[in-house]
Amino acid sequence: MFKPSEIAEELPALAVILDHEGHAIYLNRHWALLTGEDTPSLLGDRWKSFVHPAEVSVLERLSSGDDQAVVRLRAGDGKFRWHLFRASDVHQGRLLVGMDADSVIVSKIAREKTAADFQRTLDHVPAMIWRAGSDGFFDYANKRWLDFCGLTLAEAVGWGWRDGVHPEDREGIEAYWRRMLASGSEGTYEARVGNDKIGYRWCVSIGTPRRDENGVVTAWYGAIFDIEERKAAETSLQLSEAYLAKGQELSKIGTFGFELSEERLFWSDETYRILEYHPQTRPSLSLLVSRIHEDDLTGFERFRADLRKSKPKIEATFRLSFDDGRIKHIRVLGQLASPEGGNYTAVIMDVTADVRTAERLKQSEVEIAHVARVAMAGELTASIAHEVNQPLGALVASGGALLRWIERDEPDLEKAKANARRMVGYAQLASDIIARVRTLFEKGGSTFRELDCGGLLSGSLSYVEALARRSKVEVEIDMPHDLPHIIGDPVQLQQVIINLMMNAIQALSHDDFSNRIVRVSACVDDDAVVISCSDNGPGFSGDGEAFFKPFHTTKEHGMGMGLAICRSIVEAHHGKITARQNPAGGATFIVHLPIISSDHEGRLSWTK
Repeated sequence: MFKPSEIAEELPALAVILDHEGHAIYLNRHWALLTGEDTPSLLGDRWKSFVHPAEVSVLERLSSGDDQAVVRLRAGDGKFRWHLFRASDVHQGRLLVGMDADSVIVSKIAREKTAADFQRTLDHVPAMIWRAGSDGFFDYANKRWLDFCGLTLAEAVGWGWRDGVHPEDREGIEAYWRRMLASGSEGTYEARVGNDKIGYRWCVSIGTPRRDENGVVTAWYGAIFDIEERKAAETSLQLSEAYLAKGQELSKIGTFGFELSEERLFWSDETYRILEYHPQTRPSLSLLVSRIHEDDLTGFERFRADLRKSKPKIEATFRLSFDDGRIKHIRVLGQLASPEGGNYTAVIMDVTADVRTAERLKQSEVEIAHVARVAMAGELTASIAHEVNQPLGALVASGGALLRWIERDEPDLEKAKANARRMVGYAQLASDIIARVRTLFEKGGSTFRELDCGGLLSGSLSYVEALARRSKVEVEIDMPHDLPHIIGDPVQLQQVIINLMMNAIQALSHDDFSNRIVRVSACVDDDAVVISCSDNGPGFSGDGEAFFKPFHTTKEHGMGMGLAICRSIVEAHHGKITARQNPAGGATFIVHLPIISSDHEGRLSWTK
């Protein structure tokens, strides 16, 4: 019969016999192979120095009634290796047999550690992770998902997950989930997730199928992300956009942007409405050009030239023409947003109502000015009658002389012809006077053309000469012969000058002194012709601006509209009119009218 030691020597494993006190009385040759030392040197308790300190007591307590013990032994290279020991009783004590299990134990530990690490990873990933079977049966959710919904995994499995969705969103998300299961395609759905205690937040759930090598869905995996802040920002943005769109609609102001490099345009809803295109229409420059009135196309090309020059600010006014004959007036204001790409941000305003109002206002001003001219002509009636009587009287006298030269026994035809020619001249003079007066009664719009300042002043003087003589007022005209021309409506500007002269003459007619003088002068100051009308009368007190306010008058029976109309006319000519007191007495009214300039295309305009 073999002894235990002889049997242990043949085992392909570590073997050690311990006496009843736990001291080693035998170690087989495999200990020497593991530790690199002779087995006799390991007898007693020294063999324990090769057992991991934390596991020495495990081997000491191991008995034949135990299943097994897993401990680490230090090999000759200093590294610990896992071994699986079992114990059996022998007559000397206990026999411990250990098998090398390092690869098996390490692999198991690694798997367990990996699984634990993966679980911890899923629990700490900044998303709510879930899994479901191929049939949609919910079988897993990470800790973040469970905490967010206030559920346990046992409560969430199957279709219990619906309790973590807001009641108003449950039906929608469940129907969407069933459609995903039927189609086998991934999907995304937004809903409110949480519970009644902690509240609900907007989240987006993304699900995707896992397939086997045959393409069959074997499971579903998904993640849920909190989008509450994004949703709140979207809601706020939508509300702001709604307010902005309503504000644009009420103010009739649209916004648009365009990139010159690619001629791409971006229109707001109100811009589409102003241009009368369907909101689904892709914006383009050609669409905009097709709306521009044909008479404004040249101006629009100048506008495009300004854009190509990358001017910092742009401004233009155009008319839009529609197929049904309607006309819209628009105004464009913008600024350069990106010089590199020629990108502009701009607004487009429908100013049709403003233009119509301005036209009606201008028509009212024309009618008021006409009334003022008629009133002024009424004041000049005596002077006009006197002027007409002079050529008519001469005409009658020349006619009588003509008859006498013809009725002689020997008619003097030469003298008769001379009288006839004089009659024609007197008749033409009377006709000119009447025609001149008719212009004061004419009712019509403005007709701007090039005017000679000298002729304008001389023609105006002819209206008031008789009034000045009757009022014993001397009117002096002082102007150079080379005054530049201006642009204006001759009737309106003549109305201004006549009004100023009449006011000056009437102011002097109330004073009892003999030296009554009205001086009308003209000169050039920078880019304007300056016309002054001065008198040496009593003058005025206070601010001269008061004279230009409607219904302000110093006359007993005056309307107080004359100078207000004068200012309106002058400003319509891009000029200005002011009043000041003379240091020596009297008043001076001054009119500035811009002189003519021409652009590169030869068009006449006011000098800015």
